[in-house]
Amino acid sequence: MAVCTHRFLARATIEFVTGFRIGTGRGDHDSDAGIVTDANGLALIPGTSLTGVLRETMRNETHAEPGEGIGLNSDRPAETDSFARLFGFQGRARTRDEPPDGQGSRLSVDNGHVHDRENRPTKGLLDFGRIAEDEILAAALSPERRHHVRLSRDGAVDGDGKFDERVCPAGLRFTFDLELEGREIDTAPWERLLSTLARGTFRIGGGQRRGLGRFKCIGLRARSFDLVHSDCDWEDFVTWSRSPEVPADLLRDVVQEFGESNSKTSRSAEAAARLVIELPIRPKAYWMFGGGDDPDGADIAPARTRRVVWPSTGPELQECFLIPFSSVKGSLRHRTAFYLNKRRKVFADTLTKDQLDQLDGLSHPAVGRLFGRKNHHRQEDSGQPGSLQGNDIYLPVSAWTTRQQAVPHVAIDPLTGGAISGALFHEKPFWSDGEAARYPPLRLEVTDTRIFDDDLELAESLALALQDLATGHLPLGNGSGRGLGRFEIDANPSSQQEVLDRCLAPLAAWARASTAAEHPGTA
Repeated sequence: MAVCTHRFLARATIEFVTGFRIGTGRGDHDSDAGIVTDANGLALIPGTSLTGVLRETMRNETHAEPGEGIGLNSDRPAETDSFARLFGFQGRARTRDEPPDGQGSRLSVDNGHVHDRENRPTKGLLDFGRIAEDEILAAALSPERRHHVRLSRDGAVDGDGKFDERVCPAGLRFTFDLELEGREIDTAPWERLLSTLARGTFRIGGGQRRGLGRFKCIGLRARSFDLVHSDCDWEDFVTWSRSPEVPADLLRDVVQEFGESNSKTSRSAEAAARLVIELPIRPKAYWMFGGGDDPDGADIAPARTRRVVWPSTGPELQECFLIPFSSVKGSLRHRTAFYLNKRRKVFADTLTKDQLDQLDGLSHPAVGRLFGRKNHHRQEDSGQPGSLQGNDIYLPVSAWTTRQQAVPHVAIDPLTGGAISGALFHEKPFWSDGEAARYPPLRLEVTDTRIFDDDLELAESLALALQDLATGHLPLGNGSGRGLGRFEIDANPSSQQEVLDRCLAPLAAWARASTAAEHPGTA
């Protein structure tokens, strides 16, 4: 093994744009899924989680197959394989008498530590009084419990699909260090690693396909140290190693360099495999994504959450109404499955119950490639992560509470025509009068468009589902069965179809190819 003559160091600071969770794999005292914490009970990003997502993202950007470039199923020698030199590999013995030629990772990634209200990362044991007085640390100490419910193909609650999980608020900041032991030849892969981190195109933690884990890199300082030929580099590296508080001028600010100008190749490879669809939609009349508690005592109210914002005057917790992407994804999933089955002439009245269970929105193999699929009947190899991603949407309470209206409801006795005793309830949805320009657009990302190359009908079905959503035929949120949750394109009525066609243009090529395959001679 060649002697490592260089050390590559970096310190990164990230800020989460959405909520996030690094799961423990088990529940805590009052939720089904807890999160990883440090010794103080504060949210923590383990270095193993960061290493894993960096490794997978870099592998995908180079379009390497699983195992390629890491010593598995690869004929390239590790010494000339930059990916293997960076993350290590598990080799195999070429002959019975030779040991495996594996190599451990030369990259070390520290745990990510949360920032306090002074925008400083916290390390070591903290006094509980300090945590209680710091509202940012208090939010990291007690993440919200978010409830989820899975819908069946009939639009009702699935029997075993109710669960809750801990989710850390958006806006929390974390800092972590990276160190690579290498040689001058490792400069290029190290810079690709920094570019991947600076652009923030991947997500961290669980629930990535449900709107969680998106971040932006707000600080990245790095430097390479030549420990053999430069006395200055040697002295600075010793300073880094010995001092817990590293001088600010020891590392160079590279967040702009690697986030923009030095990532053209990576961005072009990423753009070739990633598809972004953005729908500028606005609600029509009443709408609401329920599950929240109303301060005025309404029985059904919009979901609420908190996020950390960092104005120039200092960080603060902002109360927001929440539009969870999981709600949007569930509706799109079932409607896409409907159109795909229709396109393939698969109808419910011709199927047995077992066949129907295999082709609904939850278990359909083709739909599962896009939206993900759980393990079926405890078959460990049947689960699959999806390729569709989106973000939770946050609406500040201060700006949107004036759009709420209290709406009373009462159940009517069908025999007497009078009110049923005890069946009076109130809900507090939002009202849209057509002037909803502040409603953020719906942004969807398909991380691997090769699924559409393999299945043209799937792209066509997704386009039809999005068209239904944008024309008010696919309601979203609470009360969709009684008139709530209709959306339309945010444009003048005369130009709505034109705007919709332009937004769905990225899917149009696959949709036209699918139509041409069914009807030869058309295009």
